[in-house]
Amino acid sequence: MNATAAGSDAAMNGFTNFLTKAAEFYLSAPTFFNWAGPVLVAIAGGIIWLAYFLGGKFAESEINGLKAQIAALDQRFSLAKEQTAEAAKEAADLKSSVEKLQVQIKNREPEEVLTRSSKLLDANVNRVLSANTAAQGYLISTGFNEKGVLRWRPMTEEEIQKEIDQR
Repeated sequence: MNATAAGSDAAMNGFTNFLTKAAEFYLSAPTFFNWAGPVLVAIAGGIIWLAYFLGGKFAESEINGLKAQIAALDQRFSLAKEQTAEAAKEAADLKSSVEKLQVQIKNREPEEVLTRSSKLLDANVNRVLSANTAAQGYLISTGFNEKGVLRWRPMTEEEIQKEIDQR
């Protein structure tokens, strides 16, 4: 007789002993099992139903939280698109100012005209830079890192204040 056969015989004997003891236990108090069985099944069913119900509620709340995060990201993205459009408009204005200054230099306009044009050009450069910074700020605050990969993170207090100041 090999070890596998001996192990299966021992397991079979153990299972037979278990069934014998279970039958003796049932026969010693059958009334208890007649009323306790349905109660235990009802309790187990209630626990299973409660776990299922709570799991659904937790999943639903997590879905709602993710939807709120998506809505916030969409809002930030639309703000960034607006700022990008503003930066493009400012860049076009800057280009026309540079072309105008080049024409004035070519025509040898008076010094005060060139000074006024250069101040206007300087103001346009500052507007382009601020519009570009604002667009970048909206994108970074939504979780876009330097490589352009979206990673959600909450805005810091400093970023919130900067955003409020820009508006």
